[in-house]
Amino acid sequence: MDFQQSKTLSAYWDGFFDKESGVMFYMYGFSAEPIPAAEFQLDSISSIVISIHKLVFCYLINSFNRILSLISCNLHLTKVKETYSLHATHTAASEGTYYACVVAFNRALEPSEPVCSDGVTVTTYVPSVSEVDISSAHVQEGLVTDAGRTKYWVVGTNRHRRLIENPTTDCV
Repeated sequence: MDFQQSKTLSAYWDGFFDKESGVMFYMYGFSAEPIPAAEFQLDSISSIVISIHKLVFCYLINSFNRILSLISCNLHLTKVKETYSLHATHTAASEGTYYACVVAFNRALEPSEPVCSDGVTVTTYVPSVSEVDISSAHVQEGLVTDAGRTKYWVVGTNRHRRLIENPTTDCV
């Protein structure tokens, strides 16, 4: 899982192949949850979403481009898009975790299984670093103290420190 402050999400994919007919196009989407395979299905009926005076309707259109019916749309449907490209961008509406999912279609219009990212969290929180641990790092051994010079430690080359109990004035 990654974190970012920008609401602009970017995805890049590669490695899809079909040995019989090759990849013809891709469908992708960005969502707050991984997108299931059912969202990427092609069929002979497609829908067009239109907005009229803040009301949203879907025209169901058959393969002969004839309107079958006008229905009210579910605004929570995932918006999956088609592309020939290997990348896509999306602007997130709000903070949260988002996943990019892609399906490749071969020339026989058979879909691959959906492949989804591990997610990115969009947040305005500014991260900070409080401790860093670098494996196999070595430092020069010596004496260290706190800011008030009330506690003293001996630090070894392996970065482990040992508190000096009751240090003498010769030590400090």
